[in-house]
Amino acid sequence: MKIIISIILFIPSVCLSFVETDLNFVYDKQIFGAARDNFQVSRTYNLNLAWYLTGRTALEVGYGLGTIRTTENSSYEIDGTGLEIYGHENTVKNIYYSVGIRQSFAARSSFLRPMISLGYAKQEITDQTSYKIRVIGQQEGGTLEQEAELMESDSVFATLALTIRLSQFFSIKTSVQTVFPGFEFEKARDDLKYMAGIMWVF
Repeated sequence: MKIIISIILFIPSVCLSFVETDLNFVYDKQIFGAARDNFQVSRTYNLNLAWYLTGRTALEVGYGLGTIRTTENSSYEIDGTGLEIYGHENTVKNIYYSVGIRQSFAARSSFLRPMISLGYAKQEITDQTSYKIRVIGQQEGGTLEQEAELMESDSVFATLALTIRLSQFFSIKTSVQTVFPGFEFEKARDDLKYMAGIMWVF
């Protein structure tokens, strides 16, 4: 994180062209189960700053926050205790910081502008599960929370994007992004995010 802050402070002094900022978002909700009372909700926010050193090549710094919350309301007995679990919720939170190179394949003035970004990302993944427990035959119960597990990893990020120019300073951006453990390229397709957002230039 300290390295990324240092880069943010240093880049403007060597920047020879313009600066782009883009904010992206993805939301997904899935409902499952025979009674349709189980669901999974995922949200991802992504903010990037790109300082262009030439007309088409930039240094990019990014921050992302993603959460996946899975809620299941099925019941099952805990053997030999007289208790049952009648629901549980799992929350996975992924925070990452990234720095890399952004390469545009068209001029800034183009209506359609494809681009690709590639670089290093630091991931912090938190996994926590809570259970709803009650005495068998009772309506009310309590909640038991497991201690959150934290995993950190040095990763690689890659983004393929397309922007649609609406004005001199404003565009719509669509993209697909992956973040995966460093050099484990076979895992690149395991965490694909299809995102939409806005981009502005200053």
